[in-house]
Amino acid sequence: MLMLPVYLELGAVGLGVVTSVGGGVIRDVLLGERTALVAPGELFASVALPCGLLYVALAVGLEVPAPLAEAAAIAGASLLRLTAMWHRWRLPPRFDLLQLLDRLQARRQRGPP
Repeated sequence: MLMLPVYLELGAVGLGVVTSVGGGVIRDVLLGERTALVAPGELFASVALPCGLLYVALAVGLEVPAPLAEAAAIAGASLLRLTAMWHRWRLPPRFDLLQLLDRLQARRQRGPP
C-alpha cells in the first residue's frame, strides 16, 4: 500500500474544495446570477468537503483506480447537491461567535439561577 504523508492527502481535499467552489463562482458570474456561495444556508462548499474525502479514501485508502475514484466523487457531489436542492436542505444560519461568548460570560458573572 502506498503511504502518503497526511498533508498531501489533506491538500488534495483542500484543492478539490477550492476548485469546486471557484468553478461554481465563475459559472454564476458568467451567467450573471447571484452565486450560491453567498446565499444563506445553501449547501455549496460543504458538499465538496465530504466528496473530496471520499476521493482520498477510495484512491489512497482502498487503492481504487484514480478514474473510478474520481467518477465516484463527482457522482457523489452531484447527487448530494441535487438532493439538497430538491429537498431544500439548508445549513443553519450563521451566528456571531463573539456575541455568543459575550452572552456566556455575562451569564457566568450573574451566577447560577
